Amino acid sequence: MASPMVDVRQLLGPSLWRNAGEGEVTTVSTATALKDNVVGVFFTKDGSSSDEGFACTLKEAYQSLKTNNELFEVVHVGLSNDPDGFKREFEGMPWLSVPFGKQEEVVKTLGVREFPCLSMIRPDGELLAKNARDTVIHDPQGDQFPWLETTVDVNVGIVHWLIVFLGWFFVWMLPSTLAN
Repeated sequence: MASPMVDVRQLLGPSLWRNAGEGEVTTVSTATALKDNVVGVFFTKDGSSSDEGFACTLKEAYQSLKTNNELFEVVHVGLSNDPDGFKREFEGMPWLSVPFGKQEEVVKTLGVREFPCLSMIRPDGELLAKNARDTVIHDPQGDQFPWLETTVDVNVGIVHWLIVFLGWFFVWMLPSTLAN
């Protein structure tokens, strides 16, 4: 099955914000800023501690990839209702951001349901991962870049149900089979 395609420029809008330091923001062209880059769309919600923890890990990975001249750009999508809170959260980030007030459509289009989230999109618009957060946490140096979604959660679920089944079998079925 083919991966979904995303028109990043249409999704994120014609312009993005770049952190200019000291609370200042500049506007940049989305097309120019993201040209030829794998794009990580980084979703946060009201600056929670889990957002901050992952942001630190992502920042480390981002800087490592930039040092290695990888074509990668992160675009922050912060779901804050407070414009000042949104700007404060964005202040410490080295990447771009969707301007305040434009976030909801991006969340809806990419189907984001958990936060923090990092959706990965190839330059041609192919959606690589709806949420590569766990992969980045385990690969902060970017050795597995571009990050795909991890299958750890699926494997953990399979192992869980296998243990439940085996426990049921050994507790209920095996003794009754041996008794006959």
